[in-house]
Amino acid sequence: MVPWSFRAPAPTIEIPSGLSPTFSVIIAVYNAAAYLPQAIESCLLQSMQALEIIVVDDGSTDDFDRAIAPFLDQILLLRQANRGESSAKNAAVLAASGDYVVILDADDVAFSDRIEALNAFAIERPDLDIITHDDVLTQDGEFLRNFFNETHTFPVHKQREEILKRCFIVNPAVKRSAWIENRGYDENLRIGADWDLWIRMILSGCVAGAVVEPLVEYRQWGGNLTSDRLASFASRVALFSKTQLRDDLSASERIVLENSLVDVQRRLAWEAVIAADPSARSALSAVFRNSRQSLRTRSRAGAALVTPSALRKWVFARRDEVRETK
Repeated sequence: MVPWSFRAPAPTIEIPSGLSPTFSVIIAVYNAAAYLPQAIESCLLQSMQALEIIVVDDGSTDDFDRAIAPFLDQILLLRQANRGESSAKNAAVLAASGDYVVILDADDVAFSDRIEALNAFAIERPDLDIITHDDVLTQDGEFLRNFFNETHTFPVHKQREEILKRCFIVNPAVKRSAWIENRGYDENLRIGADWDLWIRMILSGCVAGAVVEPLVEYRQWGGNLTSDRLASFASRVALFSKTQLRDDLSASERIVLENSLVDVQRRLAWEAVIAADPSARSALSAVFRNSRQSLRTRSRAGAALVTPSALRKWVFARRDEVRETK
């Protein structure tokens, strides 16, 4: 009996167990020399070894060469001019030879049984295109929470709708063929390219499963992209707006998507106002123009565009709404 619990949609046809697949771990690096050795070491200390570990240096300007030197005979190293994380990960996938590519960020640490757990699930369910797992999230070394919890669970039903509401995939193993077929990360998205790819894959028919137990320590630092809430919400507006252009959404899926866009537009406007960011006016204008926003929200946003006092009132009202939903 395996020591892990698995969750996935029930197969639509009988799926016999498969053979043990191969796994390529991919690590994209940009100015993460302080953390990279731990990430690589965690991959080398696995109870079941990956086929290969591919590290892509995305034009780092820190002490990358010193950090990578002890591992040069144990990894495949690629170098490129700085073109962004999405470009680096796409390059790693193209260079990989494993059946699955397994994502690990350069500042994260894999638990020692990660590949073994992914392999066990892949054998049991060879029909899955994406195998994610729980993660332990830490902030500057302090435990924050698990990725999956009572309010953020892994869905086994209606994955097409659920992926339009929230990203329930983190640091997954992805069938290399499915990644390439779906054109990989959109290199025009600075943040959220992973969620965008999972949306495209699941809407194209791919199925995701999850190992319930945590297999990675997902480490956040003061300088992480994920700490930039304003940029994060702006990226969600971009990827939801992009997804609206699809012509293969059902009526219910389109409603879910439009509701997600309505919510994130409000959040973006509020964050921009709080930060006194120059984008605040355009964010408020987007809220005001969206007919799916409530009349009260549109009225507040419109008034906030006109007078500073109304702007302050809108901020306090939004803060109260956010507190009520927590």
